[in-house]
Amino acid sequence: MDEPQILSEAGCATHVLRNFFDICNTKGNWDPAYAVEQIRSELLTLVGRRKSVIHLFSGGVGSAVIAALFEPILRERLICVTLDTGSLREDEMKEILRSAVVLNCPLVVIDARREFFAALEGLTDAKDKRAAFQCVYEKKVAKMKDTFRTPHVIEGILSAYLIERGERECGAHVKMHTYAGSGGSFNPLRDFFKDEVRDVARFLGLPEFISERMSFPRLGLFSRIIDIPVTEQTVALVRWADTNVREIIYKSGIEKEICHIIVALTVRTSGIKADGERSNGYTVVVGAVQSADFMIGRGYEIPSEIRRKIVHTLIDHDEISRVWFDETPEYPATIELQ
Repeated sequence: MDEPQILSEAGCATHVLRNFFDICNTKGNWDPAYAVEQIRSELLTLVGRRKSVIHLFSGGVGSAVIAALFEPILRERLICVTLDTGSLREDEMKEILRSAVVLNCPLVVIDARREFFAALEGLTDAKDKRAAFQCVYEKKVAKMKDTFRTPHVIEGILSAYLIERGERECGAHVKMHTYAGSGGSFNPLRDFFKDEVRDVARFLGLPEFISERMSFPRLGLFSRIIDIPVTEQTVALVRWADTNVREIIYKSGIEKEICHIIVALTVRTSGIKADGERSNGYTVVVGAVQSADFMIGRGYEIPSEIRRKIVHTLIDHDEISRVWFDETPEYPATIELQ
């Protein structure tokens, strides 16, 4: 008798679907090569063979796939632009530039840190932060269109993001949300989930540091500051905490078991430092998630030895008093805290 097969949640879903296809006497016909052909064809229909296109390049797997897809057919007409919002992680701009070199895409970097910090300064409510970020973002995109004299803008927004916002079936509304003036905007990966985009990246032969890159929210570290004011100081502190947590996790080797790491800064709590002085420092929330498509996520239990390293490292900072670990699944939670 065969041993029972133990499957993960994602594996169970795939197994059920395959059985369903067999019963219906049909086969799945999606493959990366077909997807590549369709996306390129759609873009050329939109922009023709003469106009330029602005690609908002974040360095994530989605934006890298878009660059890899369109650079061979657009060449110098593909204008890759990165907005430095001031909310990037430590050395992230270096990683973005490295990806752009590999993808053969000269990169225009726009320093918008002053504008974004001015708009978000002091905000604590998640909705207010998103609105302020979006306002500056849209102004910057509108200016890019004028500068580069093109109405066409593309970005790597995935299906899970649109579904979560309740906008998946409202294409025009999604474009208005994403870009100022929405005319000519194009979301080529709108029908793709994260695992499918990774499949396309592997099909295109992109290096692992691109195809397997962990995701990061569009608001960056601004979305990792919870119920306390956004300032240059709080962003710098959460950046420091994120750098140290990721270093510990990568050195431990468990990063291959997870797809997303959350390091957030939140309320002040009481503590006592090594010198015996009472402190009133911030709290850091650390979480890790397992998910293939980013529609359903499972909280990952970081091994106790690694948790202890994280705690000892973070509370050494004068401004941090406490560390919390989050294992809440999506759903009922979302992958990011806000």
